[in-house]
Amino acid sequence: MPFRPLLLVLILVLVPSCGPELAVRPAEPPTPTAAPTRTPYDPADLKTVERRDLLDTVTGRASIVPKLTDELFFLRDGRIGSIDAAAGDEVKQGQVLARLEQTDLLYQIDLARIDVELAELQERQAREKRLPAVDLAIAAKEVERTQLALERLETERKSLEITAPYAGRVSEIELKPGQEIKAYDPVATIVGTEELIVVAEFSAPDAARIKVGQEVALADYFDAKIAFNGVIVGQTSATGTSVVVEPQAGAPDLKLGDTFKVTVVLGRAPGVLAIPADTVKSIGDRRYVLLVDQGELRRVYVETGVESEGLVEIRSGLEEGQQVSAR
Repeated sequence: MPFRPLLLVLILVLVPSCGPELAVRPAEPPTPTAAPTRTPYDPADLKTVERRDLLDTVTGRASIVPKLTDELFFLRDGRIGSIDAAAGDEVKQGQVLARLEQTDLLYQIDLARIDVELAELQERQAREKRLPAVDLAIAAKEVERTQLALERLETERKSLEITAPYAGRVSEIELKPGQEIKAYDPVATIVGTEELIVVAEFSAPDAARIKVGQEVALADYFDAKIAFNGVIVGQTSATGTSVVVEPQAGAPDLKLGDTFKVTVVLGRAPGVLAIPADTVKSIGDRRYVLLVDQGELRRVYVETGVESEGLVEIRSGLEEGQQVSAR
């Protein structure tokens, strides 16, 4: 068609006029943005290294418990005949708590008592009749024989009973009438109520630092007015985490089941550099603080010592008057 060459010429003329303009047009520079700024630390978080008197202490929980506690059992196999006490009962020393069936034995005991009475009667008659010395000796031996037979039966009867070894409280008894029982299997537990002791429990790491003779302070969890001192006098076991505390003069009247916060004084550190314990951080087994240095925070490794009441001793790494961040 005749108009196509003309159109091609117009395109070739226009393209060169547009190309260089597009190639050299400069890009508009971006609008500059202000760089953010912030304080490297909050002044309210700063803590000052100061000299303080610290106590090296560990804390635990103390309870008032009975000095005596025992599991009770029968000495013979048998069937439960009667249960004479229940859990929670206060009992006296020697009081019967339970019996095995002993009907035949009781019958034999009654017969043995009659034998003793008859033998004693015959001995008395022999004396009244002034029988020869040999007859008197025979009568006396017969009394002795019947008494020994009765004592043997009484001993056997006692082996069919469980009795309280001391005054106390039955804390547990698991028996039913007619129940079959094997000898020496525990069936009841008694705790003494006349002698009480203070037993303090600690975590394993703290317990490893405690020794007999160290001072302790005990305080009621809810009433700050109830407080007293004591001394560690022994451990409840060689490898355990609990110790026995002997209250000192001025201790309140202690009751079974009372509990107290117990603090053991392990040592004293007077006039040492100290900072709040929460300002000390850890990396593995190393400890550090964030020290304020020329307006910036710098990590500084420290050696710590005694910790007490929220404070920790600084043995090296810091100087008095320096400030660290608690964040």
